[in-house]
Amino acid sequence: LGVPKAIPAIISGEVKDTAAMMGTFGSMIEGFCGRRRRKHLWSSWGSLWAMLPKGGINIWGVGADMCGEGMISNGLNCAPLSQADTSFIAPFLTFTDADERLKNNTADCNGSESDNRKLAAVISAYANKSEWSIDDTLSFLGEWGVGHGPQHSGAKFNSLGKQGKKLSPLEWTDPTRTPLPHAPSMKIYCLYGVGLETDRSFFYKQNIEYTEINETHCAASPIDLDLPFIMDGSVESQAQNIQYGTKMVDGDASVPLI
Repeated sequence: LGVPKAIPAIISGEVKDTAAMMGTFGSMIEGFCGRRRRKHLWSSWGSLWAMLPKGGINIWGVGADMCGEGMISNGLNCAPLSQADTSFIAPFLTFTDADERLKNNTADCNGSESDNRKLAAVISAYANKSEWSIDDTLSFLGEWGVGHGPQHSGAKFNSLGKQGKKLSPLEWTDPTRTPLPHAPSMKIYCLYGVGLETDRSFFYKQNIEYTEINETHCAASPIDLDLPFIMDGSVESQAQNIQYGTKMVDGDASVPLI
């Protein structure tokens, strides 16, 4: 069903471990191989795109794994199932600077003006949401294409939650869409690891630090088209098990026990 930590790796070249690196060592890592370089590298890996969460809000939007038994996620908090809003969809990304709105980018730099405007419009539309469900997150990846638009190979050759009337080869790796072959005599064993803290959802903010200039980055623009959002590693809550901007749940350190 996918690995949640694939999302921040593709969006901003970050995971909890990189967000946790502080002080001199963290500065050294960022200077040598910063989030922008990591994002360029990791988003080029087709295997990472194939590991994006699958099943949409029906699986990742319930949020029962984010709270204890008999509880359900109700925003950033947990509430008894009888008192919680059962129509609520657990956020996959939560923005800590929701009051800061992005403006449309009209700059023309190192590329066609229309392409930059399209990307800026996509980023602005999603920036106006304080919380993204898993469906919102995958839709953003499909439209933004890590700064290259929907023609980026990762966005183009993965379904990213889009479902047609007929099964597509893009959905062959999605067990919620593609049935197993008819093999009545075959036994299938599914093993899940438990007992280790595992990434489940993430806290983000707008990237306002223009540390690099490259062919996809408009220096005069209020929007960094290449790296518009970054993790907010300052978010911590022992009560909610939030560490360095990452909500942790039970699992095997990679795959949460949904």
